[in-house]
Amino acid sequence: MKGSLSSLDLHFLVRELQSAVGSRLDKAYQGAKERKRDLTLQLHQKDAGKKMVRILLPGLVYVAERKPAYEIMPGPFATFLRKHVGNARIIGIGQRGFERILEFVLENKDGKFVLVLELLPPGNAVLLNKDGKIINLLEPQRFGQRVLRGGVLYQPPEAQFDTKDATPEAIAERLFVSGKDSVVKAVAMDLGLGGEYAEEACFRAGVEKSRKDLSKEELLKVAAAVKALLDERITASATADETYPVALQTKQAGAPFPSFSAAIESIVPDHVVEKKEAAVKTKKDKAADVVKQQEAALKGLLKAAEENQRKGELLYEHYQEVDRLLKEVRELRKTHGWQEIKQLLKEKGVGVDEQKGELTVELE
Repeated sequence: MKGSLSSLDLHFLVRELQSAVGSRLDKAYQGAKERKRDLTLQLHQKDAGKKMVRILLPGLVYVAERKPAYEIMPGPFATFLRKHVGNARIIGIGQRGFERILEFVLENKDGKFVLVLELLPPGNAVLLNKDGKIINLLEPQRFGQRVLRGGVLYQPPEAQFDTKDATPEAIAERLFVSGKDSVVKAVAMDLGLGGEYAEEACFRAGVEKSRKDLSKEELLKVAAAVKALLDERITASATADETYPVALQTKQAGAPFPSFSAAIESIVPDHVVEKKEAAVKTKKDKAADVVKQQEAALKGLLKAAEENQRKGELLYEHYQEVDRLLKEVRELRKTHGWQEIKQLLKEKGVGVDEQKGELTVELE
């Protein structure tokens, strides 16, 4: 797994998540600012209670035993989910092909919606309406011609080979036409299994992973090993920094866990949110705050009035000088541009703002 789910990891996780089908989306949580990609869906199922699905974009999803710590106010995307699909029933959970894309199909009185979680970098969470149009998303993104933003039809990433639903013969053919320099690279990249699971498939098939030119029978053996791996029963385990949904013959066994989600949760560090005590104010305190604000505003108005009164007095005292200055500017405008006028008046200590039509002069 190495910090993010592979296509095969997601395949097993989707199997675990089927128990959440039929539950309702109770609440959505989201971290603030730099934690905005940390989401949790709180689900409620009759006779089963609460279930927490934690999403750590771009690469992790798992069923959490406990709700992580979040700030009091949910982030904007979580708030939108609460408003538009809160209490919606989950009628389907699936993986798009063999991609690292997880989809929750929801239904409420307004119709059907799909919450799409893109677990491949950079990752995103997108809510679609019944027509496949984006009604909200975690963050707008653009990848060449592929645009993710509100109001447009959702375009998934370019589809890769669907190893999950392919026949052994189709898998063998895919490996046969691969241009990779070894069978393990072909399995890892052309079938989307990743390096560790590709090595496991080659080992189970009894094929040297570094070989390139395999016979038809050998390719079918590798294909059969891949399909067997997909059908494996979940027997999750975890080491200090790695988790596996099934037992691998090429890896040393880690500590066993009752589910793949539990194994993932064991290596995800907890996030501690500093709780700030809210100041409790009495009616008297609030009234005092209002009085202070009004006093500050009044002082500002009095100061402005005093300054404006003094400006008026100065203009009156220097009326003739100001009048001559205005006449001079009007005459200069007949034969000179503003830049020239600004330069001439600058020597007299007069500022010019031609955009606002203002002159600034110091009077004593």
